Amino acid sequence: MTARAVLKRPMDIRLTHCPGGGGRTQVTLVYRVSDPYAVQLDIPDHGVVVSWLLSRDLLADGLDGGAGLGDVRVSPVLFDGAGVLVELVNPDGPGSVVLRFARADLERFLDDTDAMVPVGTEASRIDWERELRALAGGEAA
Repeated sequence: MTARAVLKRPMDIRLTHCPGGGGRTQVTLVYRVSDPYAVQLDIPDHGVVVSWLLSRDLLADGLDGGAGLGDVRVSPVLFDGAGVLVELVNPDGPGSVVLRFARADLERFLDDTDAMVPVGTEASRIDWERELRALAGGEAA
């Protein structure tokens, strides 16, 4: 059996605060073994997909308490415990969006990423030689 290199998980979420109003939508979380510290969040926006790179640790830390500074913050919904809020702040100007995920969906996703790359072993999955070549102006990472 071949180990999975990419996990793509569509999730139904609620937009609780955004410039165009709220409502429900579907986003996709993407985890790649080749980039083990990051989770890509794809958000549909008027026919295009806007992608954000989030820290896997940030998502995990935000399940139980506020986590993050600056452009991305994650926190549990305190009054019911069933939701997790992800706030994304536009670094290029005014505006932000708050996405409400079901806590159970995020927990399952993070558990699946941990099965692919256990927390604490991420550095062993990175091709450090390739990364150094990219920094020195060689191939793209």
